Amino acid sequence: MVFFGTPFLSLIFSRLRQSLISLRSHSLCLRLFEFRFAHSTQNPQKKTGYCRLNFCVSKKGIVISRSHGVSKEEMDRMEQSDHIVIDATCPFVKRIQKIVQKALLKSNFIVIIGEESHPEVIGINGHCENSGYIVNSPEDVALLPDTDKPITVVVQTTARKELFVSVVDAIKARYRNEINVFDTICDATMDRQKEAMEIAEKVDVMIVIGGRQSSNTAKLYKICKEKCFRTYGLESSAEVSTIKI
Repeated sequence: MVFFGTPFLSLIFSRLRQSLISLRSHSLCLRLFEFRFAHSTQNPQKKTGYCRLNFCVSKKGIVISRSHGVSKEEMDRMEQSDHIVIDATCPFVKRIQKIVQKALLKSNFIVIIGEESHPEVIGINGHCENSGYIVNSPEDVALLPDTDKPITVVVQTTARKELFVSVVDAIKARYRNEINVFDTICDATMDRQKEAMEIAEKVDVMIVIGGRQSSNTAKLYKICKEKCFRTYGLESSAEVSTIKI
């Protein structure tokens, strides 16, 4: 069974299509960080003229933000440049950014459940002036400071449901404050993880296709590996020969 790790959200692709159309009238296109699906032996970046973001270039171009989102500071810097800015942030991530912005204005104690080094989490925290506390396990909750402020809890869109529930339970056990919990896990992500687990339980070999630097792909691989020992993660067609059936 082959399972694709990269989420193909129509709203994101509509924005990326917009950027490709814009390329017809602009010879230079800048991208903020990398597109996860750009990893391939064919190197599509060279064909479309993409390069890493550099605001020092003199030639006007197009800046495309990544789907993981960026901090408010980075977005402001992009919009203040002379370049055309296309915000390709996933709408589900945008929602989390707005939640923490409102929580900051209310002086809430903000908890972000997710991977501290993940671009999405970094960007989310950047929308509340990096005041959020990032936790990725129930044990991390014990390390949080005491507070009498209302607590706002959000979660990385690609987090596992089991992790989210266990951390929220730990927060509720630790604090007696007003706690506002937002389940911001992407529905498509949850459905994909559930389906992958169910399929992995029934097959002899499982193949997960996606970028190795993708958090979403890594979680799918782990889920499948727990149910099917012969699970393989592939990033390119050149790796197909590594599969032993």
